[in-house]
Amino acid sequence: MDAVVVVVKMQLKKDVRIVKRPNKTLIFSTDVGILYEVNKTGELILDLLKNRQTKNQLYKEMHKQFPKINRKKLQKDIDEFLKKLWQAHLLEK
Repeated sequence: MDAVVVVVKMQLKKDVRIVKRPNKTLIFSTDVGILYEVNKTGELILDLLKNRQTKNQLYKEMHKQFPKINRKKLQKDIDEFLKKLWQAHLLEK
């Protein structure tokens, strides 16, 4: 039996607004009504999510930005960030 690979692309929900300030980036959900602050790394991930990405695409792009960081550590950090976005109802598939 052949293995089935499911590729899920994700993006920010349509109601999510991103406001970039010189020292911080804010995410606001008009649906949930909550404001979140992210660092520069989080901002990079948010920018990538604007163009519907799979986790593997995110991993590859972020590794290009941070080639000296261990791949497994980078993937773990991305997964944690995505989990927080998902729990805050900011992501959709």
